[in-house]
Amino acid sequence: MSVLEITGVVTPLGPAGYGEDKGLWTLGVSLRPWRDAAGTLFEKEIFLLKAGLKLPDLDQLRAGLPELGLVRLRLSDTPHWREYEAGTKRWEGKLVAVVNNTVSDEVLAAWVDKQRRSVIVHDPFFGALQLDRRLNAYDGRRSAGAGSYELSLERATEDDDSGQDRELIERSRSSFEQLERELPRYMGAAADELLALYNDTWRNEDEHAVLDLEEFMASLTLQSARRDARGHLYIYLSPGDLFAGHWIELRTKASGEVTSIGLSG
Repeated sequence: MSVLEITGVVTPLGPAGYGEDKGLWTLGVSLRPWRDAAGTLFEKEIFLLKAGLKLPDLDQLRAGLPELGLVRLRLSDTPHWREYEAGTKRWEGKLVAVVNNTVSDEVLAAWVDKQRRSVIVHDPFFGALQLDRRLNAYDGRRSAGAGSYELSLERATEDDDSGQDRELIERSRSSFEQLERELPRYMGAAADELLALYNDTWRNEDEHAVLDLEEFMASLTLQSARRDARGHLYIYLSPGDLFAGHWIELRTKASGEVTSIGLSG
């Protein structure tokens, strides 16, 4: 394939800026789907980079690449197909310029319309789940114990497949059942890891007494949990005002084994 101009749809996440040395920036943006100059349609993502930008130039480029916008872009070379994560491939290329950000293409426009539609799934366990296309995940809220928490189920692909989504939701139930069943264990692990940090570093000695393990655990509440595409959980606990507004993040394997504990946000 030889192409220097492509037309496509900016993904819902939109463009991003990455800092470089000496105050310069790199812009990154993904299109999906997209066409080459011959009109061939590609449904796999293409990720484009443009380096060496000053901040005003970065902002100007980002403004011309709206989320779910139909755009025509000029590249410096032929895109290439490469593996960017284990088992995951995408097209990649180097961006030169935004040629047009008001492109007309019936097929791509129909895809954008579909992306803008609200997708809500009702499940006996999770209740109402709404698809967040920016994060490619189903979001919801579930009651647990005396309160409730936000939850997110990450999809493995961006393909709209109701059968795959239903399987994802069904597979995810056991992860959240385990979370709710073993929440005291997770809170105990957080207390074991962070109690000394609070007492020795974060505590205001003039205003607050030293906490013991039970007092620390009593301050914790479950705020949210995210299940990634591998089945790993990211659990977020609120410790009240113990860490100046920071949450506690626990990461677990699909088995429930805790792999890391730290402060977040």
